[in-house]
Amino acid sequence: MLAKGEWLLEAGGEFSRGDGHSIGNVGQALLRRGFQGFEVRLHLNSLVLGHRSADPGLQDAGVSVKATVARREDGRQTLALLAGTSVPTGAAHLTADRLVPSATLLYDVSLGGLWSLSLNGGYALGPGPVDEVGSVIVTPAVAIPGTRWSGYLAYAGFFSATDRHYLESGLAVASSPDLQLDLNGGVELESGAYFLGAGLAVRWRHRAKTR
Repeated sequence: MLAKGEWLLEAGGEFSRGDGHSIGNVGQALLRRGFQGFEVRLHLNSLVLGHRSADPGLQDAGVSVKATVARREDGRQTLALLAGTSVPTGAAHLTADRLVPSATLLYDVSLGGLWSLSLNGGYALGPGPVDEVGSVIVTPAVAIPGTRWSGYLAYAGFFSATDRHYLESGLAVASSPDLQLDLNGGVELESGAYFLGAGLAVRWRHRAKTR
């Protein structure tokens, strides 16, 4: 959760391969602004290249709010709610043509030492009238001693008419307190479809004006 007055910009790119098709995704921009006990997020359109239609285009944008539900005084455990919706602003072959709301509970816990664990449970309406999707994401992470690097291994399950199960891993390096770079990759366990990605996160801290 961002502190009051902080800004964070996340961006990246991804290459995926599955069902005989290769797809590139550039942008993945997420702009976050911290307030007292919550943050507002703007999900900016990503440019998709190599879609099955062979035409590049922008995905739908979105907006969401993340709010703290409960937090231990020592900060070792946090429960938050993330709720938002997509906005049908994308290209004709990529847009859902309507608002697609979603809600996710986020539980983060420090396991002591270098280890932490994130558990996410979510629900979203799909682009079609009956495409409701439930999701579960489990992410253990570890800081690498003596370095600015950390690593994680995640399971993500998406449950609808067609269930999908992913394993993902990644590495991140905090080159400064306000800049992080990361590499990640994953595979869908049944189909063998895979993806590779890279990203960055830049934070701006609020500083009081001085005379």
